[in-house]
Amino acid sequence: PPTTKSSMAPNSSASGSAAASPDQRVESAIQTLMRYRTGGDGGQALKLLLTFVRNVADNPTELKYQSISTESNAFKTKLAPLVGSLTLLKAVGFQKGEGADEGKLKFEGDATSPLLKDTVQKLINAEALYKQQNAL
Repeated sequence: PPTTKSSMAPNSSASGSAAASPDQRVESAIQTLMRYRTGGDGGQALKLLLTFVRNVADNPTELKYQSISTESNAFKTKLAPLVGSLTLLKAVGFQKGEGADEGKLKFEGDATSPLLKDTVQKLINAEALYKQQNAL
């Protein structure tokens, strides 16, 4: 049966404790996003997250990929409402911008970190599995 957004939050572990490693927080966030079936919301979020993380991993020196507007329609509709999206972005190194960067998530992590490449692969696998599970 399809799950609704409201039924997700209470038992979700994607908020992750600060004690969890970044890799564990990524795993938890992906598992939470996989549970969003209504309207394919989870799949859309996974696809967008993959784009953001892959862009940083593939272009570590390109500044344009190291900033995500939290005011964009795509962010507001596909990521912000879903538990797990922000957790994953923060786990790989994105932080809320301040001052002139308010309204953005800025990449503050190590763009050459194995965590980024691992997260790209996990998102690719999760998106494929999501499509497979929701094709029925």
